[in-house]
Amino acid sequence: EETLAKILADLKTNNEKIKQGKQALQQQLIELDELNKQIEETKKQQVMMSTSEKTCIQKLEAKLLGEGSKNSL
Repeated sequence: EETLAKILADLKTNNEKIKQGKQALQQQLIELDELNKQIEETKKQQVMMSTSEKTCIQKLEAKLLGEGSKNSL
C-alpha cells in the first residue's frame, strides 16, 4: 500500500508538471503569434516605404528629365 501511495503521489506530481508545461507552451505560442503579427506589420511598412521611395525617385527623374529638355533647347 505504501508503494501504491507513492506511485499515486508521483503521478499527481507528474500531472502537475505536465499542466505547468502545457501552460508555458501556450504562453509561448501566444508570444510567437504576437511576434509573427509584428513581423507582418513590419513587412507591410517596408513595402509601403519602398513604394513611396520609388514614387519619389520617379517624380525626381521626371523633374530632372523635364529640366534637361529645357536646357537643351
